[in-house]
Amino acid sequence: MITRKAGALATAAVVVIGGALWAATASASSPYSVKLVFDAAPSVLKGEKVEVGGFVAGKVLSVKAVDGKAMVTVSLDSAHSPLRDGTTASIEWKALLGERIVNITPGASSAAALPSGALVGGTNNRVELDQVLAALDAPTRAHLKGLVGQLDSVVAGNEGQTNDTIATVGPTIQALGQVLQGIGTDGPALHDLVTRLASMMSELDSHRAAIGSTISSLTAQQTSMATRQAQIQATLERLPATLAQAKATLDKVPATVKATDPLLAQLATATAKLPSVSNQLSPLLSDLVPTLQQLRPTIADLSVVLNGSPELLRSASLLLPQASSTLTSLEPALTFLRPYTPELTGFLSNWGSAAAGYDNQTHTTRVKVQEGTTSPIGVLSSLPPGITSGNRVPGENAGQPWTDAEGDTIR
Repeated sequence: MITRKAGALATAAVVVIGGALWAATASASSPYSVKLVFDAAPSVLKGEKVEVGGFVAGKVLSVKAVDGKAMVTVSLDSAHSPLRDGTTASIEWKALLGERIVNITPGASSAAALPSGALVGGTNNRVELDQVLAALDAPTRAHLKGLVGQLDSVVAGNEGQTNDTIATVGPTIQALGQVLQGIGTDGPALHDLVTRLASMMSELDSHRAAIGSTISSLTAQQTSMATRQAQIQATLERLPATLAQAKATLDKVPATVKATDPLLAQLATATAKLPSVSNQLSPLLSDLVPTLQQLRPTIADLSVVLNGSPELLRSASLLLPQASSTLTSLEPALTFLRPYTPELTGFLSNWGSAAAGYDNQTHTTRVKVQEGTTSPIGVLSSLPPGITSGNRVPGENAGQPWTDAEGDTIR
């Protein structure tokens, strides 16, 4: 009994798993499709192309009428599926009297995905030629018929000239039609291109100041290069003398080579020992192979750094002369302020010590007043021997006492 129950359970499990695998396989093999609902779908045929965002993404599977509406079933490739909530569809003209193109505008990528077979609302705001003719009243249609008859009478007898005219104008009209057809079929792509161009122009406009500063910097650099043209000319004028000196140096090379002959003879003995040294170095070089492989990323990073070094050196060459000029102009002010450094340091230290007791909660501070021997509260009423009173003028320690514009000292 237990064996039969176990067999039944195993059979049921196999059936359930097989059914699940069949459903998954069927779902994976079936293409993604949606049903587009329009008020009317004139000239939309089975097999016509379907575009998503201006790009071909599928085809029309079927067109049928359901409850007074046109239901167009389309299939989409995996690159453009699944569609998102908020997707809309429309029927675009490919030719006035010919086929149409079903265009799908996808919803936001953050919206929920639509399952295969979902219904998507569509619009068809295009006015067809038969709708235009049907909108005309009877007198207008009669007048139009008379106009066509008059046109026939004008063309009668001039068929050859008319054919020649059409043959001449035909290629031009055909080319114009191809251009208009391309614009019509690529409308969404052109709209996206124009939108991107507008965004780029807005971005450039927001950085107008930075672009103007860059152009000003380039102008300043060109001006600087023009001012250095005289220096370059002077350097070129000194080039012949430099080449002459180099020639004199090269003329001394033969004598130097002759003097190295004895040294090379002495090196012959050492060179004879190089094979044994090479044999001893072979294990060491084998051990160095992993280390060199680990150095490869470091060398690559170093290459990136070295590629940026010329630009850094060029920028530094433009900055260092200006920095040198600035420091040279500051030298008189620093020379003047140097004798007053001790007094300035003591002043900042005293103020820092005074604010050290500040309490953030009660917004109060404690200031310590140092009493000297001359304080009336002190015990001594007179100065001790060897102590004199009086304030020293700032800078007096360095032999440069402070004076005002009229030469008077601090009072």
